[in-house]
Amino acid sequence: MQGGITLNFRNARRQAGFSLIELMVVVAIVGILAKMSVLSYSVMRQRAFDRAALSDVLNAGKALEGLDSKATFSTTVIGPANIPNLPGPRVSAGTTLTVTRQLTKNAYVVTAKGSNKRGTLTFTFQNNRLTASSGKL
Repeated sequence: MQGGITLNFRNARRQAGFSLIELMVVVAIVGILAKMSVLSYSVMRQRAFDRAALSDVLNAGKALEGLDSKATFSTTVIGPANIPNLPGPRVSAGTTLTVTRQLTKNAYVVTAKGSNKRGTLTFTFQNNRLTASSGKL
């Protein structure tokens, strides 16, 4: 070649944009991050439901102990609406409380069942103290 003109066909077509492999790697990373955030969100939401049910059970137990010192009621009561003269407790959405009085032990068994279908949570209150618990919401 005379005159100093050379053509290089390899560099004649410059690469514009990203290759398919680079795009696939980015999509995979974004997918992994999205899955981790969804799992984290569902775990945090479940913990919030569990804590709300636990709070409902503890509030019901305290209210029952206060009521026991002032009044009497039937041996088995289901739901806070059936407890006469009880100024509370409030029950979180999706939580059902079952209250049973154990006359022989002078104690209450308060069971919370959540709508999340993970199970039930049971506490026993005796002398204004939480003496036993079992289950998992």
